[in-house]
Amino acid sequence: MTKPLEERKNRDQRKGWWDSQPSVKDLYATLGVPPEPERSAWLEELDALAQRVHDKRHQAAVRTESAHWFQRASAGASAAVATLTGGALLGNLSGSAAHYVGVAAAAVGLATAAIASARPGDSYVVDLGRKANYEQLWWDIRTYALTQLRAAEATGFQAAMKEFAAREAAVLAGAATGQQG
Repeated sequence: MTKPLEERKNRDQRKGWWDSQPSVKDLYATLGVPPEPERSAWLEELDALAQRVHDKRHQAAVRTESAHWFQRASAGASAAVATLTGGALLGNLSGSAAHYVGVAAAAVGLATAAIASARPGDSYVVDLGRKANYEQLWWDIRTYALTQLRAAEATGFQAAMKEFAAREAAVLAGAATGQQG
């Protein structure tokens, strides 16, 4: 198998791993101790928050991949424009052939400029940062559910939920302002 195919297969397997992660409720069930009624409601809250963060992480990952693809396509098309125009000059094209090469080069150049302006390189970094921040938040929610929820008091749980919500809002606010979060 060629190297690009192996990399794509590994990337697809990683995507599958992320999407196949069990819910926080399912993970808590593996502890073998059913939650008390109050903690059961808390577990529902944690599970809903974890699912929302999981979905936002997935959206950021998709945006990161599309930005990377657009950047590569734009760079390739720019190289094609340079090749076309340079080839036309070296080949001493004139008349209608030069006209068609010039129109094609202009069209490709405008298309790559539109792509570069629609998905600038900074958006890739911002989306990558969002993805990492959402993933870290998801892991922290999961860890809290497995290690601290069973012994949590009401005030401790409320403080943890406020912290998780504030971190989620910070990642979202960072994305809205174009910062990495």
